[in-house]
Amino acid sequence: MKLVGLWAIGFLASLLQTLSDRFAVTSEESESVATSLLQTELQRLRSPKFATRADVCTDTVPVTGSARGLPAIGYIACCSPEDVKPANVRPGVARYLAAGGRRVVTAPCYGNEHAVGQGLRDSGVPREHIWVTTALDPPDEALQNPRHWAAGQVDASLHRLNVSYVDDMYLHWGLENEYKTKISLANVTKEQYVELGEQYLELYRGLIDAQRAGKVRHIGVGVHTQKEIEYLMNATGVKPDIMHGWITPFMPEKQLSFAKWAMNQGMTLSAWGPYNWDSLDEPAELESHRSITSELAKKYGATASQIVARWYLDKGIAMCTSMLEPSYVKDDLHCLRSSLSAEDTALLESVKWDCQKTDFFQPLPGCSED
Repeated sequence: MKLVGLWAIGFLASLLQTLSDRFAVTSEESESVATSLLQTELQRLRSPKFATRADVCTDTVPVTGSARGLPAIGYIACCSPEDVKPANVRPGVARYLAAGGRRVVTAPCYGNEHAVGQGLRDSGVPREHIWVTTALDPPDEALQNPRHWAAGQVDASLHRLNVSYVDDMYLHWGLENEYKTKISLANVTKEQYVELGEQYLELYRGLIDAQRAGKVRHIGVGVHTQKEIEYLMNATGVKPDIMHGWITPFMPEKQLSFAKWAMNQGMTLSAWGPYNWDSLDEPAELESHRSITSELAKKYGATASQIVARWYLDKGIAMCTSMLEPSYVKDDLHCLRSSLSAEDTALLESVKWDCQKTDFFQPLPGCSED
C-alpha cells in the first residue's frame, strides 16, 4: 500500500493553517475540517483494500507474564518540540495505528497523553489490539507519601489517555540520572540522597500496587543503573518486566553489556532513540555510520533505517521512534525480513560512541561508574 494519502493529510493541515491565517477562519473551524479529513483518510485505510499489508512489521518480543508479545516497532510521542506537540501527536498516532503499527509510547512529562488517547480512538483499532506504554515521572521534591502519590499519578494517566488500563508503565528515570543532570540536586547531602533513594523505592512499590489492581499490566524501569534496579528488585522481590532505555548499535560496550545483563535477568528491552545518532554524532562518526548503513542498505535492498531496525529485531529488542512524517511510517513499519549476518552485525557495531556521549538530559546507565 502506498501512503500518498497520509502525506496529503500533512499537506492539508498546513493548507488549513494558511487558510486560517489568510481568511480569518477560527481555530475551531480549522480543527473541525482537519478532523473530518483525517477521519476520511483513516476510513480509507481501514477499507478491505488496505486491510492487510504483508510488508507491515508484526514482529513481537516476549514479555514475562504476557500472552501477547511487545510489538517490535513502536511509535513514541517524543522528543523534539514537534514530536511532543499534541496537535501533531493525535493524527500521528492515528496514522501509525491505521497503517498497521500496534504500540504507542508516551509519558506525562511529554504533555500529550490526552492527544495519544484521542489518536487511539481516532484510529478505529480496538483497544485490546494496541500496546499502550506510559511512565511514572518521579518528582524532584520530597513527598510525604510517595506510594499514595504514585497511585494518583497512575489514575491521572489513565484519565488523560481515557483507558481503563495501560499495558506497561515504568519508572521513567532513576535518582542517579537526576543527580547527574539536574542542577537543583547538585548540592544534595548524602543523607538527602539516601532519603530520595527511599522515595524512588516507594514509587516503584506504587507501580506494583497498580499492577496488582489491574490498572497496569506490566511494570518497568527507565534510565536506571544496574545497582538501582537490583536495589528495587531486592527490596520488593518484584523484577521489572521491561527495561526502557537508550540503546543503539553504536553504544559503548558497557551500555550494550548492561542491556545484556537486563535481558539475562528476564527483562524485555524497549529501546528509544534508534536514529538520533544522525544528530548526535561527531562529524567523523557520522561519516562512518552513514557509510556503513548505506553499504548494508545497498547489500540487503533496504533503507538505512531498516538496517538499524533489523539490528533490534535480531537482538530481540523492541524499539520505538517518532513517526510524525508519513514517510517514516511507511519506512519504519516495513521490516527487512532477512537477518543481518554476524559479519554485517559486527560491521554495524564497529564505530562506537564513548561513555561520555549524551543527548544532554540522559547519561548512559551502563557507563555509570565512568
